[in-house]
Amino acid sequence: MPEIFKTITTWLTTSGIKVFGILIALIILSQMSKWIVKWLEKFIPEKDPLQAVEAKKRAHTLGNILRHTLLIVIFFIALLMILGELGIQLGPLLATAGIGALAIGFGVQSTVGGGKGIAEKD
Repeated sequence: MPEIFKTITTWLTTSGIKVFGILIALIILSQMSKWIVKWLEKFIPEKDPLQAVEAKKRAHTLGNILRHTLLIVIFFIALLMILGELGIQLGPLLATAGIGALAIGFGVQSTVGGGKGIAEKD
């Protein structure tokens, strides 16, 4: 039984601290992403009131898309760092993620195509 406590204590003092730090950084970066998006939304130029309302709606939508994309990337990087600390090999995981991203990109290509984005007006 004391051997188990020694193993747990050793892990907590080495990898456990790193995993805890990664989780704290994840929480801080997720909060910062909210602040950054709100800050960027303030730079929308105001024209006449009707156009300003539409521009703010568009900016809010783009801000939410940007924030969630940023959160997914941050979460994925934190997950990979934690798995690396736990001793899991990351090479096969990254290869699988790359192939999956390529497949998703080809699948979405026909849906998103046409050159018009969400920021452009019809």
